[in-house]
Order: sequence, then structure tokens, then C-alpha cells
Amino acid sequence: MKTLSLLVLVTILLLSCGGAEPEPTALAPTSTPEPDVTNTPVVLAEPTDTPVPTATLRPTSTPTATPLPPPPPSPTPLISAEQIEQLVRALVEGDEETRRAAAEQLAAMGPQAEQALPALMAALSDPNPEVRAAVGEAVRTLAPQIRSALPLLVEAMSNPDPAVQATVAEILRVIGPQAMEAVPVLLGALTDGDPAVQQGALEALRAITAQDFGMDVEAWRQWWEEQQ
Repeated sequence: MKTLSLLVLVTILLLSCGGAEPEPTALAPTSTPEPDVTNTPVVLAEPTDTPVPTATLRPTSTPTATPLPPPPPSPTPLISAEQIEQLVRALVEGDEETRRAAAEQLAAMGPQAEQALPALMAALSDPNPEVRAAVGEAVRTLAPQIRSALPLLVEAMSNPDPAVQATVAEILRVIGPQAMEAVPVLLGALTDGDPAVQQGALEALRAITAQDFGMDVEAWRQWWEEQQ
């Protein structure tokens, strides 16, 4: 009985309080949680094949001056045939000083003095030693430059003057292998009675043939026959 009375009383109390609206409950402000960066994986950029341009540093040294090429050689002045004829006349008819000077001037002309070679070869027998020396030097200078000099030199080896033969043999030595056609006359000069002519011929043969049989004339002749 008491239990029933308590239930009735509670029911009446609940019904009497049902019309009152409950006060709103204040909600606590919520805060947005900050992201945890410690556990966030780091994504690295993938490498690319495109090269990154880099600045090239150039040296700032002062450029050196380029040396200029040497000037071209002065052209050889042309010499007229009349000028050469005048020098040949001076070589034949002039006094000793004039003949010597003419020989020196002809030597300085080079191949242009070709027409003066016969007169120069004849002047190798000049009675004056200074003129002979100047003429010999002129022929020694011109002969290697002028092909037509070789037949004249071969002919001059038969000159009766031993001094001329010795000078010609020395010039043939200077010409060297290009004077091969002079070998026969040089072989004959090996038996000349003048020692200077013999020695000159031997030196010329060595320079022309690149052989050396000394004064063995038979060995030289045998070698020469084998070359024919």
C-alpha cells in the first residue's frame, strides 16, 4: 500500500513539472585540432632530366696582342738584257777593278744572269787572281740555279789550266747529284797530273754519287759502268 502511494505521488510531481521548458544547456566552444606535422610524410619533388642553366664565368684577363706576320719579301727587280750585255762587256774589256765589279754584280742577279754564263766561264782564266776569285764565286753562286750551266762546266773541265779545272770541280761538288752527267770527265780528272785537280775531282764524285772508292780509278769506272 505504501509503495502504491509513492508511485502516485511521483507521477503527480512529474506531471506538474512537464509544462516548464528546460533551460538550454550552454555548449562549450570546440576548437579545431591543429594538424600533427610530425607524423605527416614529406613528399620530395621528383628529379627532372632538364638541366638547370648555370652561369658561366669567363676569364677577365686582358687578351694578348697577336703578332703581325712578317712583310713579304721585296720582289727581285727585273734586269734587262741590255744591262747584262753591258756587264759582260765590262767583264771582258774593262780594267781589273771593272772586271771584278762586273763579276760581283752578275752573281747578285741570280738566274737572270744566265746569258752571261759563257763569259763568266771564260773569265775563270783571267790573269788577275782577284778577278778570278770574283768570277769563280759568281759561277759557284749561279751554276746551281741555272740548268744550262752544267754543260759549260763539263766543257771547262778540259781547260788546260789546272786552276780552272780545280775551280770547276769544286763547283760541281756544290751542285751535287744534279751534276751526274759530269761523272765521266771527273773520272778522267782522277788521273790528272795536278794533285789539286785530282782532289777536286774526288770530292766532286763523292758529293755527286754518294760513293767513295778513294783514288781507285778502276773501282770508280766499274761502278759507273754498272749504273749505265
